[in-house]
Amino acid sequence: MGLRKDLQTSAAMEAELNKERASALGRTGARLELHLERCEALLDKLGGSTGAERRALLAEYRDERAEAEKWRWYLTIQREAMGLRRHDDVERLYPTPPTMRDE
Repeated sequence: MGLRKDLQTSAAMEAELNKERASALGRTGARLELHLERCEALLDKLGGSTGAERRALLAEYRDERAEAEKWRWYLTIQREAMGLRRHDDVERLYPTPPTMRDE
């Protein structure tokens, strides 16, 4: 009976750990999505901007893009820690926003 109980406890703990891993990946993905959405909104605003407004929007865009890249890296590291070595789906679901240069 002791071995069975130990196996059940171990399985329950593993299930709880997997649940937390999935939750952590979800939180990181949501944070990444937020920064990608902000980048997209800023790109829309940049389209019709000029002068000082454009410079300010470019600076904000670059900051958001840097945050998106950071959170994408966090997601990749979490996945690798879980044994997921291929990241094609991350590339597809969370494409890196384009680099914007001063004109």
